[in-house]
Amino acid sequence: PTYVTREADQKLLNYLQQGEYCVVLNSRQMGKSSLRVRTTRQLRAEGIFCANVDLSFITTNSSNDNSEQWYYNFFYSVLESLDLNLQDKFSHWLQQQSVSQAVLVERLFRWILNKLKPQQKLVIFIDEIDSLINVPFKDNFFALIRSCYDRRAEYPELERLCCCLLGVASANDLITDKTHTPFNIGYNIELTGLTLNEAKSALLPGLQQFSIKLTTEINHQIKSRQAFDALHT
Repeated sequence: PTYVTREADQKLLNYLQQGEYCVVLNSRQMGKSSLRVRTTRQLRAEGIFCANVDLSFITTNSSNDNSEQWYYNFFYSVLESLDLNLQDKFSHWLQQQSVSQAVLVERLFRWILNKLKPQQKLVIFIDEIDSLINVPFKDNFFALIRSCYDRRAEYPELERLCCCLLGVASANDLITDKTHTPFNIGYNIELTGLTLNEAKSALLPGLQQFSIKLTTEINHQIKSRQAFDALHT
């Protein structure tokens, strides 16, 4: 299959390379998953560590009333996706923590960053965020993601971290509690239908190749018919 590169592809890649938080919120079947997979592949080729977390899978396999279990599953999904073999070390580290799982979100990210080389970056793709909209601790989760951005001045290692949120929602849905600061950080990446130029750049080479094959086949059929007619006249 042919992947058609859109303007959004380059925007998302550029922002994440610069360490900027991004939000890709759009309706289904607009290519968010393909965009995430392709961007992950490009970033990893540059030596940037990437984790892909599917919140729908975590929410389905967790109790909505048990935030501790949900956060543990989230942590484990991040570590498993990074493929750094940190799971055993994480269990030991977790036993040493004396705060709630929710508070550990930022600590975990800093712990992972400190396991990387000083200049290595970490991008965490958090997909299917709409699956969390009706979960009671949803506002706290997105507030904690926001805090990782806000506390960069306090913890310089967080400069090497950025998150990309993807799903079917609006930014206003992420934090609805008026006591929390709205989730108004990062760049919004808008996915639109293909422009004519984008479609042409992807389809034209294939159409040209098909046209050459079709012309060759037609010429072959014409010559075969002419040879047949010559033999029977």
